[in-house]
Amino acid sequence: MIAKGKSISHGTAALEYDLAKEINGEAAATEIHRHELFGCTGEEMVQEMKPYFVDFPNVKNNCLRFEVSPSVEESAGMTDADWAKLGNDFMQRMGLMNHQYIIVKHSGTEKNSRQAHLHILANRVSLSTALEKAALAEQAARCGISTSEYCRTLALGGRPKERYTEEERELFREIARLKGTLQRLNNYFGGRQYREVFEENQALINELKKILSR
Repeated sequence: MIAKGKSISHGTAALEYDLAKEINGEAAATEIHRHELFGCTGEEMVQEMKPYFVDFPNVKNNCLRFEVSPSVEESAGMTDADWAKLGNDFMQRMGLMNHQYIIVKHSGTEKNSRQAHLHILANRVSLSTALEKAALAEQAARCGISTSEYCRTLALGGRPKERYTEEERELFREIARLKGTLQRLNNYFGGRQYREVFEENQALINELKKILSR
């Protein structure tokens, strides 16, 4: 089996070609599998990838294109399910299972009508990128530093310390709930006859606000 790939900037044109492939005037393309893509055309599917490109404006070749070609003998008798397994196994080995991609089989080539092979177009940006960024931001916030400072510390071999332990964060959450309860009580006991209760509660609420703002 032979496989080759490269990053490309013309994802739409490549995918439209893969989907519309003909040999001697007859359709030669069969969609085998797709992951997190829902469009009907190559243009629509590449359009679905574009929101993930936003964070990488300097990356021009934002799609990956692969060709996976087993020998004629290897592919003889292979079903579409077999081809799908081959394509997905390839993507897993490449570490690209968490990317948007589509697998299209061509039944042959102009030179050899029996040389079936796969074309795979994938988003170069992982679907988990946004989740990873959010996780980094959350970890940085727990350490009381910016995301860039957190990443810089990790890059230099450091290990940023969390500002609070999980037990302390749970205590803060409990304090926040208590503050909310007291605030609701104050809203209820706002009349003059409950002025003393109101003032005591308000003083306690102010103290809790100071703790939560640390």
